[in-house]
Parts: sequence; C-alpha cells; structure tokens
Amino acid sequence: MNDGREIVFLDPNIWSNEGLLAIKQLSWTNDGKFLAYGISENGSDWTKIKKYPYSQSCVGTEIDKLIFQCLYYHKIGEKNDILIYREWSNPDLMIRGTVLYNDRYLFITVIQGFKNKLLYADLNDVKKMDQLKIYPIFDRLDASYEIVAVGGDFLIIFTNFRAPLFKVVKIKFGSNVKPNQNKEWEEIIKEGHNKLERAQFADNKLIIWYLEDMQDQIYIYSLDGILLSRPKFNIGNNGIGIIKEFHVSKDSKIFFGCSSTFTPYLNYEGVIDKKDMNIHPIDSGTIESRYTNDLMITKLLVKGKHYVDIPVQLLHKKDMKLDGNNPVLLYGYGGFNTLESLEFSASRLIFVNNFNGIFVVANIRGGREKGETSHGHGSGYYKKNVFEDFIEVANHLIRLKYTNPKRLAIYGVSNGGLLCCACSVLKPDLFNCVVSVVGLTDMLKYDQYTIGASWIPEYGDLRDANQFNYNYK
Repeated sequence: MNDGREIVFLDPNIWSNEGLLAIKQLSWTNDGKFLAYGISENGSDWTKIKKYPYSQSCVGTEIDKLIFQCLYYHKIGEKNDILIYREWSNPDLMIRGTVLYNDRYLFITVIQGFKNKLLYADLNDVKKMDQLKIYPIFDRLDASYEIVAVGGDFLIIFTNFRAPLFKVVKIKFGSNVKPNQNKEWEEIIKEGHNKLERAQFADNKLIIWYLEDMQDQIYIYSLDGILLSRPKFNIGNNGIGIIKEFHVSKDSKIFFGCSSTFTPYLNYEGVIDKKDMNIHPIDSGTIESRYTNDLMITKLLVKGKHYVDIPVQLLHKKDMKLDGNNPVLLYGYGGFNTLESLEFSASRLIFVNNFNGIFVVANIRGGREKGETSHGHGSGYYKKNVFEDFIEVANHLIRLKYTNPKRLAIYGVSNGGLLCCACSVLKPDLFNCVVSVVGLTDMLKYDQYTIGASWIPEYGDLRDANQFNYNYK
C-alpha cells in the first residue's frame, strides 16, 4: 500500500484444507489493472490460469493437452481473437509473445526445449492486427536467444550460440536484415570461465550475474563491454547465495530476490548510481543464531564417469565426526538445466540441528552449472549419466566415512523423483530410504500427458525406436 503497510493479496494457504494448491506464475498488465496468476495442484507442472479481478467474460476453456500452440491478439471482453502467428511443422512447439520498446515491437519466441527461434513485428506499421507482417531474427532451433534490450535498429541478445556458458551480443535488426547473421554480431560480454546466468538492461548499462563457485555474483558493464563495478553486496554472505528473481522497472530500478543457506528469501531494491549500484533490502528476515552458529558448509568435488567433476555441498554440524554413522539425506535433481544449491530451508536446518544429520546437494549432470555442456550430457541418450553421477556421489560419501548405506536416504522432486526411483532400482542396497516426490516414472508414455511433449528434448523422442529402447532399459 502507499502508506507502507502490507496486506494479503492472494493467499493459496486458504484455498485448500490439505494445502495442495500453490501459486506458480504471476503476470501484471502494464497498467497494473489486471493480474493473471497460475495455480498448481499437488505439485503438478499443469497450471490453471486465473484473472484478478475476476470477470465472467474472461472464462476460458480448459484443454487436456498443449499441441499446435498459436499466438492470438485478445481484447479483454471480446470473443473474436485475431491469429497472429502459428507453426504447423511441429505440434509440440511452444509460442510466446512479448511487447517491448514503448509498445512498438511484438517479439515472438518459438520454443523447443531450451532452444528457440525469435521473430518480430512492428506494431507501428499497421492499423489492424490481422495485417501484421512477421520478420524472422533467428529462424533456426539451434540455440537459446533472449532479448536483453531493444534499440532503434539493434538488439542486445543473451545467447549460448557457440557459447555453452553464454555470452551477450549486439545485433542489427529490421525488415531489411536477413536472419541468423551471426558473423556480424558484436560480442559485448564474451563467454568466460564461469556460467553467465542472466543479463538485464538498466540505465544504459548491463547488469550481469555469474555463477561462481556455485553461488551468484553481480557485475555492472557498459554497453561496450567494459566492467564498471561489482556492487558491494555479497549474496552468499551467510552461506551459499542464489538469485531467484530479477526485474527492472521502467524507471531503471532493479528488484531481485535471493536467499542463502542461513538467510530466508528476501527481496532487494537496487538503484544505479553512475557506475555502481546501491542495494538495500525491501523486507527483512533472520534466523536466530542458535540455529546456525553450530553449522557449517563443506564443498567437495567428486569424480564421476568420464572424469567429470561433480560439485557437492554438505550442510552439517561443526563437530560432526567422520565415523561412517551419520544420517545423511542426499538431494539431487539433474535435469532441465536447473541449478540446485544449499539455499534456505527450515526443514533442512531442523534435520541437521535436531537429528545430527548431514544434508547433501549433488550438482550432477543435467543441471546448468556448466551451461549447456552439463545439461546436454544429462539428457536424451545421456540421461543415465545423471543416475550414475548420483550413485557415485553416494559411494563417495560412504568412502569418506560420512555415512553408510543403512544411514543414507535419497530425496528428489519431479525430475529428481525420477532420479531417486531409477537409482533405487539400479542400486537397491546402496540406500535405506527413498523419497520420490511427484516423481516422473512412466518413461514410456510421459509425452502423452499434459505438457509431456515439451519434455521430449530432455527425455528423448519415444517415436524413435532407439530412444524408446534406451528409456526401456
């Protein structure tokens, strides 16, 4: 509220007596009048979209499967939507539209897995939406292309084209520019040794964050690629810190949220001051020191198959003994380009404090700590690398006397649930407890359910006999 008071706006805790509903997505209209939000039930990826404030005229039709997505222009209160863009070449492509640059350009993203095409239309060119001309910028599904900023005749793009750890480039665009002109790109931020997590544009500067030693760090660059500063804000000043959200307002204020091992998720505001950025918390939250003073984090590098280094993080008491008898909860995900870390979790702190346990996070292949290299080597025909990495981490913990099979439990959610189920089948004597939360276990029919077809780049196309046999084994 304007007077600084907080009020409850949406509260999913009262929507279900069993606590099975959660808010998954939020999106405001530019004028702030309407909010679209998604509701997930039982941890499912299937989301129901609702509008606030509610209007009967906006009630849509629920569908069972997402195929042949199209982009339409919809005017609230009207039924005759106008088709803007579609592709019939592949029923599983996902299509998104975003309006940028003072509402002048419509950018269309066509997605398959973690690769996408990028197209645009100039909204100033026509008076009727059904007369829009669509121009390709990147018309191949060969990499990820994300718009950072739009100029009069140029775009700044965040991409992993020939750069698994990502880079930032400046390209020309317009109706007279041919697509895929990568030879004419200007590399603003070159690919480095660390994973470039995100790039944002604010106050004619680039706000960059890198993944360094499994935690995020913020940097500010000029549009010429010159490093201006590293803001005085240590995301991991209390454990391992990871940024979860990052947004820039129209007046170039920066808002982001992050948490670390011993600090709950907090929201921050950043204001650009010449070459630097002043950062301060919007809200506050601390954990009493008696819950954290006796704890510490240990980092390991485990050698996996193919001589791959697997980063492992352990949360445990400082006086822990390596006697091979500690209760260990080993957590993993290993898919969908997702990074896992020792972020804040009250249940983890309870486990370590009250049960003298060790909570372990294994950054196995399938994640993004090394960009598309680590993700690609843990998907499709390489999915079993994920399971073997996880098993090797478990064996390594046993060899180092952290625990033994009778005191070792594994835990995973969704894709991580699949991981735990697979590992329990491959090595049933290695774990004494398996916790698979909403695990994906039907690997021969997964593509037939809800948005399962969008997971084909991750788990493989079952219409291919070789991939089917690989999954079957």
